[in-house]
Amino acid sequence: MLCQLELDVVDKKEAFAKDFFSSISFVKNVRILKEREITNPKVLSRINRYETGRTNLLPMSFSALKKDLVNA
Repeated sequence: MLCQLELDVVDKKEAFAKDFFSSISFVKNVRILKEREITNPKVLSRINRYETGRTNLLPMSFSALKKDLVNA
């Protein structure tokens, strides 16, 4: 089972928090994320496809989008 825990730790205590959670036997991986880092694999995959040109974008105006959302 994968479970993520988000903590807001001041910079001075970052190393302590990482060491503390790494010392717990059932914790397999502790990572310090950058502020606003994207970690969702589906979102990362879509960004990668866009940046490598493997996704064709469909241009759409905001008014057309609004119409489609209201009628959905």
